[in-house]
Parts: sequence; structure tokens; C-alpha cells
Amino acid sequence: MARSIWRGAISFGLLNIPIAAMSAKEDRRISFNMLDKKIIL
Repeated sequence: MARSIWRGAISFGLLNIPIAAMSAKEDRRISFNMLDKKIIL
């Protein structure tokens, strides 16, 4: 199981959202092939 690098929380009034940043197991590139070019200005 991966260990978290950083732990924190975002708070909006009474809503509290816990967040943990994890290290990557694999090196992968993000592809934006599915974006609609008509929407992007």
C-alpha cells in the first residue's frame, strides 16, 4: 500500500474534506485526445 506524502484538509464552513497526496507507482503521460477543439478558445 502506498504511503501518503502529505495529509491535510479543506474546510468550507461545516464541511471538512480530508486530502492525502500519494506518490505515483508508475510513470504515465496524460493524454488530452478526448478534448473537443470547438470548446477550447
